Amino acid sequence: RLAMLGFTIGLFPVSGLAAAAAALASVYTTLRTTGTSPGPGGHLLPIPELHALMGMNEVNAFDERWAD
Repeated sequence: RLAMLGFTIGLFPVSGLAAAAAALASVYTTLRTTGTSPGPGGHLLPIPELHALMGMNEVNAFDERWAD
């Protein structure tokens, strides 16, 4: 529809926030109803993927470089 109006790109800045909010609501609902967080296979990133997304390898490398 935007292309028909002459636009070549559309920005949807809140889409990621809305998806994250839905994921948070799902995890917190599970936590509230079951007393624990979703396990593996749930809607959670595996820890290595989470660390990669957060840039933890770079943080750890920085810490090692500048440690006393």
